[in-house]
Amino acid sequence: MGNLCETNETQKMTSVQMPSKQQQEETMGQSSEMNLHFSSQQEQARKKLSIDDFEMLNQLGKGAFGKVYKVKKKDNSKIYALKAMNKKQIFDSNLEQNAVIEKEVLNNSKHPFIVHLKYSFQSKTKLYFVMEYIDGGEFYQILQRTQGLPEPVVQFVAAEVILALEYLNMKLKIIYRDLKPENLLLTKSGHVKLTDFGLATKRKESNIKSYTLVGTTEYLAPEIIRKDGHSFEVDLWTLGILIYEMIAGKTPFSHPERNQMKIQYLILKNNPVYPPTMSRDAKDLINSLLQTNPQLRLGANGYDSIKNHSYFSKINWQDLYELKVKSPLKTFAEENSNRLQNLKPLQTQIKETPVNTPIPQLNDVSFSGNEMERNSSFKYY
Repeated sequence: MGNLCETNETQKMTSVQMPSKQQQEETMGQSSEMNLHFSSQQEQARKKLSIDDFEMLNQLGKGAFGKVYKVKKKDNSKIYALKAMNKKQIFDSNLEQNAVIEKEVLNNSKHPFIVHLKYSFQSKTKLYFVMEYIDGGEFYQILQRTQGLPEPVVQFVAAEVILALEYLNMKLKIIYRDLKPENLLLTKSGHVKLTDFGLATKRKESNIKSYTLVGTTEYLAPEIIRKDGHSFEVDLWTLGILIYEMIAGKTPFSHPERNQMKIQYLILKNNPVYPPTMSRDAKDLINSLLQTNPQLRLGANGYDSIKNHSYFSKINWQDLYELKVKSPLKTFAEENSNRLQNLKPLQTQIKETPVNTPIPQLNDVSFSGNEMERNSSFKYY
């Protein structure tokens, strides 16, 4: 919707033809119909959503606090992804504020490489986020199958992730803190979508840090392990880990038994071994991102330094943002989309679990949805 503005033209007196009585009656009739239609839309928006408004089709995934389902909204037959979370576990883990932040990120984001929220609501026991359905599957499945990707593919995926991180860190002032292959979804055309913002936090003013020990062990930045306090630079570190893993098929700091203490020791030691097949530009980029001192990481003074690195010399960032670049993962995403169409249907729907102790309502998480707003065009900033 455009802005209402006043020009010099509005101050001029102009001659107009007065409508006839019949035209006035017709206009009033049309106006009444429009008002009734608008009132109906408002009433629909005010209607409190519940899980009964959705038909569960398939289970797509499982997380720490709940599950993700493919669902169909009964009144419009549209397909969505529904994340159902256990409220008791959220309260027991003191992550109520994180749930609110996740809703805000999903709701406020208007970016092509970040999943968008359509609705959110809660019951006595569960919190529900209804998001756009991303039908190309998890990027993680590609790494499992290939054990390392060609560097042109890595450059493409990393570039889309960089644009998403830049938007989160610089525009929304959000620290993601959970970048990893499992949290990258693919559209049917093979483009990346960041998802799962349950560990995200708000970026504070300069020199004010966050101190929560949070994240996936292999991706933890040194300052999180040392509890020195951290800011958005942890996302630069995880970007370096992701790029290494996409090329090598494994993270640079790992242990066969996933011994967390040993992995953290390797991270603090920070001596990654690069495969001989990895390009010089890739090694330089990863080294620049995996700096122990967060202030020395590439991107600490702005994402342009990352986008201008020689590793991305063939990337047209504007075309990429506008989805004008064909994804090298398009074929895989289309095949995976077809596979997801044939998932085994759920035999039962989600049911509320009776509770003896009432679980408090989470404030600021309900969202009725605004399809018109969601269909608005993206603007590059």
